[in-house]
Amino acid sequence: MSVARTHPLRVTAVAMALGALGLAGCEAAGATGDAEDAADRAATAAAEGDIPVLDADATRELLEAQPDAVVIDVRTPEEVAAGALDGALAIDVQRDDFEDRIDELDRDATYVLYCRTGNRSAQAAQRMAERGFTDLHDAGAYEDLAAVGLPTTP
Repeated sequence: MSVARTHPLRVTAVAMALGALGLAGCEAAGATGDAEDAADRAATAAAEGDIPVLDADATRELLEAQPDAVVIDVRTPEEVAAGALDGALAIDVQRDDFEDRIDELDRDATYVLYCRTGNRSAQAAQRMAERGFTDLHDAGAYEDLAAVGLPTTP
């Protein structure tokens, strides 16, 4: 019985050629493929828990470095009325219209989310990532953010 053997270099060359063809096909997908890739990466990040969780000092530094970042308070209207970060958008993650509200936002902007303890901001960030938002930061608890001197409204 004869066993056919393939030379290792020949296998490597074939694999490289097939890989190059695969990459060429990906590049031909164009902008639509790029948008789909970004959405896939965001969904994967959300599923794997890769959304950065910042402490209050890191949040302050991020907001100083990126003044165009959009801050979202995901608490209830009653909680927001008791105090919020200046300029924060109030989008209650527990309301039925949460997805409708975030769908109005630019998916490519930088977002910093916070709530009372960090649980709802993590949930909101995950839901946003699943909808294609790619630059998300979970800032955790409002009181911690206020304690490091971020401007608030009473």
